[in-house]
Amino acid sequence: MKFFTARNLVWKHLLITVFISAATEMSAQSKLTENPKPDFSKTKKLIKAQLEHNKIPSISIAVIKHGKILWEESFGIADKENNIKANIHTSYYLASLSKSITATAIMRLSEENLINLNSPANKYLKNVKVSSFLWNVDSATIQRLLNHTAGLTTYHRDCYLNEPSCPQSIDSAVQRYGIIFWEPGNHFDYSNLGYGILGKVISDVSNKSFSNYLESELFTPLGMQNSFLGTSLNYKNIAARYNSDSARSRAPDVVSYTPGASSVYSSVDDLRNLLCFS
Repeated sequence: MKFFTARNLVWKHLLITVFISAATEMSAQSKLTENPKPDFSKTKKLIKAQLEHNKIPSISIAVIKHGKILWEESFGIADKENNIKANIHTSYYLASLSKSITATAIMRLSEENLINLNSPANKYLKNVKVSSFLWNVDSATIQRLLNHTAGLTTYHRDCYLNEPSCPQSIDSAVQRYGIIFWEPGNHFDYSNLGYGILGKVISDVSNKSFSNYLESELFTPLGMQNSFLGTSLNYKNIAARYNSDSARSRAPDVVSYTPGASSVYSSVDDLRNLLCFS
């Protein structure tokens, strides 16, 4: 099964935590032996110290080199209230790393010739379209949505699950805020709405919900059993979300207005499985 010619481009952004001490240990050790076995003991000590000092509930990490796992481990408590320890299968809210998942799904559709990256986003949107009073909306292409140059402005909104008056529809978000503000191609403006629109494109083109498409075309084929789109209410092996206050109080569950931008949960083991895929 052929997968993702652009995989190396979009997935390299998932490894966002860089431990300088680990890199130093590996570099120093490589000078001593031709086939070094990295020693991450100093890095583990650093992580444990930072967890305690900053009251961080948990962290999971995987270090991969040339498709091989050098180290994979979890630290801390995934759910403090229920005293559940984190493990490598614990799912974390990926926030904006969800964009890499969405981009991969777009590239999947592109490889199947179901979309053209240089075509207007409006070509693939069914119920709602982006609009503009100034610019040619046909210049707001899929490619430009991917790299935040389609002309949309910065936008983000979440709704609490117990907030029924808060609309949670990407359609309503596009209808109200999907306005091409900058000339497409000439201005970078980081846009969650742009990736929300890409999620909508995926759904409209595949005739599946965005969640179902990710499940059937990405997560299941790649063995990502602890990855999903949505909230944590019906999922047990998940890291609870906490506020950044000094007490690290538990944060309420929310639903993103733009799920293509920030609604995926995944585990470190799932992500390393994806990165090791060839």
